[in-house]
Amino acid sequence: MKDLKAELAKKLKKMSQKGAGIKAPVFNSIDEYRNWQNEQAKIDSQRIAHDARVNYVGAMMRESDVALADNTFANYETTEEWQFRLVESAREYMEGLREGNGNLNLVICGEYGSGKTHLACAIVNHFTNEIGGVGLAKQFNVLIRNLWRYKEEPKKAAATRHHALNVEILLIDEVGAAERELYDSQIGELGEIIRTRVNNRKPTIITTNWEAREFKEQIDSFVFGGLRQGGLTVFEIPKNEKRDQRKKANFNRF
Repeated sequence: MKDLKAELAKKLKKMSQKGAGIKAPVFNSIDEYRNWQNEQAKIDSQRIAHDARVNYVGAMMRESDVALADNTFANYETTEEWQFRLVESAREYMEGLREGNGNLNLVICGEYGSGKTHLACAIVNHFTNEIGGVGLAKQFNVLIRNLWRYKEEPKKAAATRHHALNVEILLIDEVGAAERELYDSQIGELGEIIRTRVNNRKPTIITTNWEAREFKEQIDSFVFGGLRQGGLTVFEIPKNEKRDQRKKANFNRF
């Protein structure tokens, strides 16, 4: 009676030598072949996961309507003492995210041209590159408009909501830039996003041209309570006509 195990080993040896375009070792036993298969499966799984991650990062960069890639700490202007302190406070916020013991949420208040969006993008880039994760940057009005088009474009609305809730770090830019006050429906959408992300321990950054006190009044307790629930840091940059006061800029208002 033939030794089936030996016969199979011979066949495996021939298969490995032919290779079929795959460089494989010579197998002397079934166990060797199985071990090699398992190792190749692990390598393939890691490659597939890596490729999927790269594709997802690229998709979120394209989905972002804020110039994430162009705004980093390397090209953030730091000519004034208050700017150095602002960057230092930003690094403290990021360190808290890295260690998992800091505030999840950050609000940056400042007028147009104060550099708040640049700083927020720099934080997102640092998080994705150094801490790990996928970032998304959306202008507040665009985000809300996409969410509200669930009847006309249900797939796009669903994708927008999914991305906003699930990316590792989310930047919502220019809250209040196009309106003097927010509608209840806008507050509801923003609050749902914030609270869901807090429950999942995901950080959110918001920029606004409102001063800190006005921002708190505008977003109502539903949104503000969600921000506070996850821990909240606020950077407030005084307006341009108070430029000399920027040396006393408040970076932890609430």
